[in-house]
Amino acid sequence: MGFHRHLSTAALAAAAALTLGAAGAWAQVSPTQEDRSQLAADRAALARERAGAAADEARLRRDKAEGRMAAESKDSMRVYRDQRAITGIKKDLAHDRPGTLQDKTDRAFLAGEHKALASDTKRLERNRAQGRMEATSPDAARVQQDRRAIAGQEKAIAEDKADLRADQRKK
Repeated sequence: MGFHRHLSTAALAAAAALTLGAAGAWAQVSPTQEDRSQLAADRAALARERAGAAADEARLRRDKAEGRMAAESKDSMRVYRDQRAITGIKKDLAHDRPGTLQDKTDRAFLAGEHKALASDTKRLERNRAQGRMEATSPDAARVQQDRRAIAGQEKAIAEDKADLRADQRKK
C-alpha cells in the first residue's frame, strides 16, 4: 500500500505541474486592474448590504406594528411586565375584602411592583440615553448593524476610487 500511495502522490504532482505550467506563465495583474476589480466587488457588496438593510427595516416596522417581541428591547419588556403585574394586582385588590390579610399582602406587593416599575423605567431611559444594547430591540440592533456595514462599504468604495485616481495620475 505504501507504494501505491507514493505513486498516486507523484502522479498528482506531475499532473499539477503539467496543468499549471511554469511559475512565469501566470498572468500579471496591474494595480489599476486590481483596484477596478476591488471597486466592483465593493459595489456589489454595498448592493447586498442595502438589500439586507431594506429587508431588516421592513421587518422592524412590521414587528412593531404587530406588537411582536422582536421589536421590543429587554428593558422595555421589563417595564411592560411591571405594568401588567400592577394591572393584575389591582384586579386582585378589587376582589379582596378590605382589611383582610390577603388585601394587606396584595397592597404590599403592589407597592413593590410600583417601585420595580419606577426602577425599570429609569433604567430604560438611562440605557436609551447612553445608547446601550439593553434598550435596543433585536430588530433595531440588526438595522443598526446593517447601517454600520453600509457605511463601511461606502468608505471602502471611496478608498477604491482614490486608489484608481492615484493609479491614473501615475501613468
